[in-house]
Amino acid sequence: MHNNEFSLLLGMRSDFRMMRALDQYTKMGPANRVDRLRRFANRLNDCAESQRVMKGFDCSMKKDLVRFPGRLLQPNAIVFGGERTFVPDEKADWTIAFRDYPIYKSVTCDKWVLIYPKEATKDTITFLNLMKEVSNGLHFNIKTPKMIEMPNNSKNTYSQFLSEWSGKQPNIMMVVLTGEFYPLIFL
Repeated sequence: MHNNEFSLLLGMRSDFRMMRALDQYTKMGPANRVDRLRRFANRLNDCAESQRVMKGFDCSMKKDLVRFPGRLLQPNAIVFGGERTFVPDEKADWTIAFRDYPIYKSVTCDKWVLIYPKEATKDTITFLNLMKEVSNGLHFNIKTPKMIEMPNNSKNTYSQFLSEWSGKQPNIMMVVLTGEFYPLIFL
């Protein structure tokens, strides 16, 4: 079984300055969000090129946001292992619960490979140790993977190693792609 749905930029979550800078865009309050949307609409309405494109599709941008009735739903409890539950706060922040409570149902991850270029050895081992530390808190047993070090990070080398190891059908194949800023991890 291959799991290609998850990717993570290693190092970005631990770069608190960058995460704080991203927060201003991803964790906006309602007033700021409305203000940003209004400014965006005004920029589109004030731009002749945008007006030309929108007229070509027979559409326009209103000056103000559309209002409609809504309702506030009560937060759902998240069920963890050991019959523990957690109800998130109004910000829907449940990260602390995932750190402190075991997952609902745990399986052992014992047949997996970690493929990485030699140049990313240090970051790969750091990430693996972090994974093991986090998994312990969740009561999720991660065995040590089969570590596959590639001699370089060329496309041909990746292709060769991926072909070889996917044929062995591991539960998970983690592949480290080195990039300009951070190594990139794919599962």
